[in-house]
Amino acid sequence: MAIQATEPADSSPRLPSRLKKRRKGVWVLAALGSVLLVLFSLAGYFWLLGGKAPFNGPAWTVKREKLVLTIVERGSLESADNKEFVCRVKAKSQTGIATTIKWLVEDGTYVKGGEPFASIYANTLGMMGSPSASPLCAAAGLRPGRHHGDKLIELDDSTLQENLKDQNINVDNARAAYIKAEEDYKIQLIDNENDIQKAYNNFLIAKLNLEKYIGKVWLDDPVAIAGAVSTLAGGFQTRPLQGAGFLLATIQPDGDYQAKLQDTLGKIELARGDRDSWLERASWSRRMWKLGFMSKTQADSDLSRQESAEYSLTKLETDLRSLEKFEKVVTETDLRSKVAVAYRDWLKAKLGAEANESTKDSDRKSKKSVLDQHAAKQKDMIDEIGKCKMYAHPDWKMYVQQDGLAIYYIPESTRGGFGKQALVAVGENVSEGQKLIQIPDLTRMMVNTRVHEAMVSHVQTGQKALIRVDAKSSRVLKGIVTRVNNTPSAQDWLSADVKLYQTMVSIDDNLEDLNLKPGMSCEVTIFADESTGNVLVIPIQSVVGNIKMGHKRKCFVIDAEGQPQERDIVVGMNNDKVVEVSEGLKEGEQVVINPVPLLVGENSKLKAGVPQIKQQGEGGGPEGGKKPGKAKGPGKVNGNAPKGVPVVTDEMKAKWEKMPAEQKKALIEKFKNAAKGG
Repeated sequence: MAIQATEPADSSPRLPSRLKKRRKGVWVLAALGSVLLVLFSLAGYFWLLGGKAPFNGPAWTVKREKLVLTIVERGSLESADNKEFVCRVKAKSQTGIATTIKWLVEDGTYVKGGEPFASIYANTLGMMGSPSASPLCAAAGLRPGRHHGDKLIELDDSTLQENLKDQNINVDNARAAYIKAEEDYKIQLIDNENDIQKAYNNFLIAKLNLEKYIGKVWLDDPVAIAGAVSTLAGGFQTRPLQGAGFLLATIQPDGDYQAKLQDTLGKIELARGDRDSWLERASWSRRMWKLGFMSKTQADSDLSRQESAEYSLTKLETDLRSLEKFEKVVTETDLRSKVAVAYRDWLKAKLGAEANESTKDSDRKSKKSVLDQHAAKQKDMIDEIGKCKMYAHPDWKMYVQQDGLAIYYIPESTRGGFGKQALVAVGENVSEGQKLIQIPDLTRMMVNTRVHEAMVSHVQTGQKALIRVDAKSSRVLKGIVTRVNNTPSAQDWLSADVKLYQTMVSIDDNLEDLNLKPGMSCEVTIFADESTGNVLVIPIQSVVGNIKMGHKRKCFVIDAEGQPQERDIVVGMNNDKVVEVSEGLKEGEQVVINPVPLLVGENSKLKAGVPQIKQQGEGGGPEGGKKPGKAKGPGKVNGNAPKGVPVVTDEMKAKWEKMPAEQKKALIEKFKNAAKGG
């Protein structure tokens, strides 16, 4: 009873909480029943469908569109017109080192080009006050220093200056030797004239002595000379001049021989008269002595005189015979010999003069050649010293002053962080022909990029391109491919098997308002090829297969019941997003975009991807082209996977498995560092 009495008092305040609990339980039971009902409904539906759930992943509706093959690469800006400043100082050794950098303008400094001669001339005419004063050299002289701009670089020329001092001495010595040789040559010419004239005078004197003795006169009229020449032409003459002399000479009575001969004959006649006279006197005296009119002594005296006259006549007759037979022959022979000797001495003098002149002339020319060589070397040294200072020069083609930024030259082989870096800095060695500084034309820019070997065959000059500069990402610039290298660029050891070909793309848009700078990073999209019409396309990640299959691949098509079904297809041209399907699909069908989860069982060996890109009209499988290239850069460019998904080929896997553990570790660390730096 106590319990019953107390129950109403105790239960009255707990009634509301119990109701709440009951209501809550009812709701829970209702929710569980609903879930069970849905599950039973789905189970029944699945049972009716055969036990398979419909595919609810991303799908692509097959459609027709124009397939454009684009190649997207990273690159950097360069000027299309660079004024390059190269070390022209000649190397002095086999190492190729020419000199060192003594002074250098800071990289990126704005410099002014010099004023061209045409502007100097125009501005100087007013200064000179006369339009006739037109020589450009005079104009440049009145405005010194205006023909070149700001100084860019100065190379060390101390060694050249010392060598120039020594060369100046060599030039002076060579010039003195040449002057002496020149004067000796002139003196020799005078000596030659004197020797020839002296020998000729001796010949004339000898000939005159001969003429004086024999009394010959040389005929010089044309008729006589012609006759003598024709006579000599008829027979062999060992001495033509002497033979002509005999023919052209006539004997005259006024010669020494004739005079002596006449004198001797006259004396003989006188002696003969004296003899005859004394003979008669002696005969008379003898008769007178016999008659007694004269003494015997007087008769003997007259007889003695007769005998003396006889002796005198005999002596004169003997002298006449000696003159005619001996003295004349000896004297004439001697005089003729002297004429011949004098003539040969004259010829010898002329030949000796020619020889001496040739010797002196050769010595003079030799000294002149030595002087020219030393002078040329001196000029070359002066030019070399002048090449040690480089200035910003004007544009001589356009005859305008060209200003710009002075930028240190970076070789193409060192831009990727590898290769031998030729530093442009004060104190660094420079080689002959090494590029040092560039002054780019910022109004004409181009993109320097590199295209993968798998894609370079599709790139040709004249193809259009779009450029997006990272610093000016809101502006898309138009361009055109101007050059594609035929040889690959140098690569580092990590990617030595990847061949990249340098490609230059010029920018056609006006760049004056963009303030672009050389070296800015950019992305270039090259429109390499496109289909002739609209073709069936699907995403490249929807295609699965392997290299052995060639252009025959597979994809998964969603059927009418919502289930993915494997289907064989034939693919054609592709870009970095979609691939052409020439056989196996119809417009409007749906394919699975990501078939990787479906690659189980027999399809586990298949991989997502498409074969190498082919232009329309090209066929063949893997035998007709290269294997797909590896991805490059932060995202794949025209490969067989979507952007951001790197491609790993069987060849790469095999290399990785054969690689030593230390090399694997080094590569992993390098990739991590590169990722952090990027």
